[in-house]
Amino acid sequence: MEQDVPVMVVRGAPMTRRRAIEVGAVVWAGLGLAVGLQVLQSVNADARVLVLVACVVGAGAALLASACLSVHRDRLAGALLAASAVTPTVFAWALNVPAVLVGAALVIAPTWALSERRVRPT
Repeated sequence: MEQDVPVMVVRGAPMTRRRAIEVGAVVWAGLGLAVGLQVLQSVNADARVLVLVACVVGAGAALLASACLSVHRDRLAGALLAASAVTPTVFAWALNVPAVLVGAALVIAPTWALSERRVRPT
């Protein structure tokens, strides 16, 4: 199993790139759910169920992506993170972009996406 190299230290705990993406996925789940539920108020009655399902599925996919990353299932996590972009954010569509980009990077090249770049001492 690969060793995670600390990127930065926050209050004594090392923050690796893997951990940063795990936390980011959880934050994205909460943010996407909050924005999606706000959108729910402005849609037609016919579409409310569809928007609600998309909110729950998107947030659930992001949470599952975080859990998959914690057990080193990187490609599955990437697929779930990319799928979490179904969260309806309407005019705040830019919120979905990082999830799609990071998810695609994890699917295509997980080793590169999670590699820690070491700085050479000068």
